[in-house]
Amino acid sequence: MGVKKQSDIKDMLWVAIPKGIGGLSQLLLSLVLIRFMGPSPFGIVSVCLSCVLLLDSVFGSAIDMAIFRLAPLYRESQPLRSRQIEQAGLLLKPVVCLLLLGPLTILLPALSRLLFQDPSHGLALLMAFGALLGLLMFRSMQVHFQIEHRFAAYGVADVTHTAVRYTALGILLALGLATPVSILGCYLASAFLVTAIGLHAWTRPVLAAPFNRSAVGELGSVLKWYLPTVVVGSIASRMDVFFVSSLAGVGEAGIYGVAQMFALVPQLMGTYAAAVYSPRILPMWRAGGLTKTYFRVQTLLVAISAAVYLLTWTAIGPLGSRLLPADYQRAKDVILWLVPTGLAAMINFPLTIPLLLYTHSRLLLAADMVCIALAAFVYYLAVPGHGAAVAAAVTSGIAFLRLLFYQGVAVRLLRRDPEGAHWSGTAEANQYAGAPA
Repeated sequence: MGVKKQSDIKDMLWVAIPKGIGGLSQLLLSLVLIRFMGPSPFGIVSVCLSCVLLLDSVFGSAIDMAIFRLAPLYRESQPLRSRQIEQAGLLLKPVVCLLLLGPLTILLPALSRLLFQDPSHGLALLMAFGALLGLLMFRSMQVHFQIEHRFAAYGVADVTHTAVRYTALGILLALGLATPVSILGCYLASAFLVTAIGLHAWTRPVLAAPFNRSAVGELGSVLKWYLPTVVVGSIASRMDVFFVSSLAGVGEAGIYGVAQMFALVPQLMGTYAAAVYSPRILPMWRAGGLTKTYFRVQTLLVAISAAVYLLTWTAIGPLGSRLLPADYQRAKDVILWLVPTGLAAMINFPLTIPLLLYTHSRLLLAADMVCIALAAFVYYLAVPGHGAAVAAAVTSGIAFLRLLFYQGVAVRLLRRDPEGAHWSGTAEANQYAGAPA
């Protein structure tokens, strides 16, 4: 057991350190950009990057979580089947993007007018869509590393992506060419470059596997519920900035975007841990070790969250006065209201959300639909008159309700089925493994 814990810690460090470098780089970039840009152009960048994160969460996470639900169950008994499922997910992402490209191109002026009160920023949205496709493919490469427990390769890929992206952005800033379109172009180019190299050099087993239609069908049978669940969950988590931009103006979205970059840090830490745990949840549950791990990890995350918020509350006054330009000083209050959203996500992401997605996707779908309706109603009433601060308070309130609900369902599930007897396999996987379905 001690060796296993050391392995888990080592794997998490291979994920967390490169991701931490990337998150810190993004935070520093944002602090630099707000010195080159006013709230309105920075708001355009923030909204476009939020679009990328939202759609990555919608399509990328749904497909990746469906792969994690299936491929690890085949990894030992049928490795070829595992790779064919990975391949099905890898091919599905660009197909979906190509299907969306036509309607998006037609709707660009209308979307730009809705989000930015100006129809001329469609090119920035198009660049963001290209960055999304590159990020989706990059994530598929990393999915292979996660399933194969090759976390050193996962970390190297992340560091490489970060280095290429921020080197390009640094050159852009040094030349005085930083605009929303050029900044988003750097995100697009860096993702495609690193992914093209990585797919060729590191994931040949997936590319070389013979295409299998039944693997596509099996992935689709899981994805048909995962996709709407993740779509709704992602909208519930990320729709705040779009309401702020459309109801309070793009300048207010820039203030909100500054607060988001602070709130995103703890959320990213949760997703980093999820990169290690998501492929292992079902095998760990089948072995009877998930319940103990779950309560240990959740207790640690709650304690860390309390400490982080106390530190934020103490430091944001003097630190914000030094870091934020005069036009962005209002963001200090917004940060205090919004950081709990990131902390709630950090508690939910590593174990709870994957566990419930694997087992109770319909329940998550229903709960998040209720959250969306409630949040949209309150945003519509409150944001036009009060802007970013009230939007942040509403966002954190909804996040806290989701946190309590998710944790309650997960605890009840683990206590009723500590060995995952009903959830730790699929009919197809059990058949391949020689076990009863």
